[in-house]
Order: sequence, then C-alpha cells, then structure tokens
Amino acid sequence: MEQKISQLELAAKMAKRTGITKQDTENFVRIFFETIREGLMQDKLVKVKGLGTFKLIEVSDRESVDVNTGERIRIEGHTKVTFTPDASLRDQVNRPFSEFETTVLADSTSQEDMERIDTPAVPPVKKTEEPAPVQKPEPKPEPKPEPKPEPKPEPKPEPKPAKEEKAPEQKAPEAAAPVQQSEGSSWWKWLLIIVLLFIVGGVCYYFGTQRGTNEVTEPAVDDEPVVEEEVIVAEPTPEELAKNYPQVEGGDYWIVGEVCVHEMQVGEGLLKIARKELGNSDLMEYIIVFNDIKNPDIIPPGAQIRIPKMVRKDK
Repeated sequence: MEQKISQLELAAKMAKRTGITKQDTENFVRIFFETIREGLMQDKLVKVKGLGTFKLIEVSDRESVDVNTGERIRIEGHTKVTFTPDASLRDQVNRPFSEFETTVLADSTSQEDMERIDTPAVPPVKKTEEPAPVQKPEPKPEPKPEPKPEPKPEPKPEPKPAKEEKAPEQKAPEAAAPVQQSEGSSWWKWLLIIVLLFIVGGVCYYFGTQRGTNEVTEPAVDDEPVVEEEVIVAEPTPEELAKNYPQVEGGDYWIVGEVCVHEMQVGEGLLKIARKELGNSDLMEYIIVFNDIKNPDIIPPGAQIRIPKMVRKDK
C-alpha cells in the first residue's frame, strides 16, 4: 500500500523514536533535504552511504491519452528525481521475503486463487521389511601346543685360585744433594734491589710535587638555588577582543577574530557556508555582520567571504 509522509511527520517519528527534541529533528530533516536539493542542482547526483542515490533524469516529450475524454494529449518534457536504494538498505528491506519463491501468475488469476495455499500431496512411504540377521558360525577353539621339557643346566666348572703376584719393591728416594751457592754471586742482587728502591722513590716524589702544582682552588659556590621569578602575562578576555570586531546585537557569541577566507562558488549560498564552516546554518547572521554584507541574496561567485572566530558569551 502506497503511503506518503510529510517532513513534519517524519521529524515527529524521529523525535519519538530517538528521544531528541522535536525542534532538533525538524531542523535535521529540513537541512537534510535542503542539502540533497542543493547537491542535485549542482551535480545532478547525490549519493548517501547506507541510504541510496538520488539522481536527476531528463524526460523527453511524449504523447498520451486523457482517460476522461479519450483525446490524445502531449506531455511536455521535464526533469524528475529518481532514487536507487543502497545494497545494504535493499537487503534489509527484502530480508523478511527472502524465503518466498517467485511464481508466474496468469492474467485470469483471481485474488482468491493467490490467497489459497496449496499443500502438495505427499505419497505414502512403503514400509520395507528388514532382513533377518545372519548368524555367523562360532569359531572352533584351536588346540593348545604341549609345553616342551626344559633342558637341564650343565654344571659350571669351578674357577681355579689365582696365584699371588709379588708386588715390586719400591726403593726409597735418594736425598737430593744440597746446592751450594757461591758467595760471590749474591752481592750484586742486593745492589740491584737498592737501585730499584731509589728509582721508585724518585718517581713517587716527582708525581707528588707535580700533582700539588696542578691543583687549583675552586671558588666557593653557594648551596642556595637561585629562584627565577616567572612573569605571567594575562591573556585578553573575549569581551576585550570583541571590541576590535563588529558584533551581532543580542547574539549568543562574541566575534573575537578571523578563522579563514572562503571563496564563493556557483550555486552556493551563505546558509550552506555557515553550515560547512561554522557547523550550524543559524549562524549565518554572524557572517553577514562580520563581512558587512548589504544584500545576502546577491553575492557574485568568486567573492571572498571571511569566516569569523566566535566564543560563546557567559550567561
């Protein structure tokens, strides 16, 4: 059944289902369809992911017949909007009917014939007799072999006692002959030791005096750390910055600076620029005041529109 629904009814259903206020849902629906209209006027094609594709199609002139008078009339060419649903939306809508089978109906099929459900006749299933189980002959037990008599172990020959071997006699080590040192070879060793002691003492004395001359007394350093005073520069408040720019009387925001410059395109309006740059089409009045625009409906393409930087007023 074909059912039409207005934008207000759609916004009311959205507010009831999501819990958002009716005013916000009406603004969303209005801006949504306005954005689609602007896109179709500019590109003739708008694609919304997850929803579908809106497209403009040119319809040429054609002839038809007036059903009331029977006269032939001519329908002039026009442009119409078509909508193709997205694959995910199409599958979601058709999922409840995926189990249905398509049936070709004749022209003479009535409504009663379509509503009647024919149950196919199922042929009776014949019972088949199960074959009797075949008994397998029991295997005969095989005769066990008789155990063979174990051979008697042969007596082992007794080992003969081993002959005692005589250990070789160990000779006592001969005492080493004392080494006689010559009395003449010991005096030069003492002389060498005394010379080495003098050399070591001289080296130690040299390095000790050299280290004392190289030491430099360092100046005393105070242990107390030096604390640097921080200079805090107070930032200007939004009210002070707003004195340098024009303001909207009774507005909720201060204009405190400039964000960027937007170049006007063909088919573009201030409402779309406010929604794109400021996130809300209701803030279009701030762009008009900031740029001192006399007629916001007539702005040539290529015009440089300054986008204001805004801060909400404290209430």
